Amino acid sequence: MDIKMIRRLIKLLEESSLSLIEIETNGQKVKLVKKHHLKPPTKVKPSHISIATEVETNIDLIQRSALVGKAFLAPALDAETYVRIGTEVKEGDVLCHIETLGLVSEVLAEINGVIAEVLITDGQKVEFDQPLFIIQRQHHLKV
Repeated sequence: MDIKMIRRLIKLLEESSLSLIEIETNGQKVKLVKKHHLKPPTKVKPSHISIATEVETNIDLIQRSALVGKAFLAPALDAETYVRIGTEVKEGDVLCHIETLGLVSEVLAEINGVIAEVLITDGQKVEFDQPLFIIQRQHHLKV
């Protein structure tokens, strides 16, 4: 594997939400891992007055593509799609996969919820930051 390909993979990793790229060609294996730097938690002073109220909210999340490539809604041609409208998903569930530069990367749900809209078709070319799915989350907030 040449250095130009490795540099392209590094750039792809840096510009995406991926945390790992692993590729093997011609007996050579390259594994790139993105380290996430987290801020330490900030301290919050508790309030002396508390009012407990439950509010039901619907929050939509637009799941976007972190890559440029070709999106596939199923793991194989003859397989069921990963998700469809109405599918309940949990954070980390596979929604689709995107093939780019011969690499296949899974698009994972960022929240728990229900697929409200599928914005792409199987085999469609997608751009960076292109909306792929709308996930609707229903939860209760304590205020």
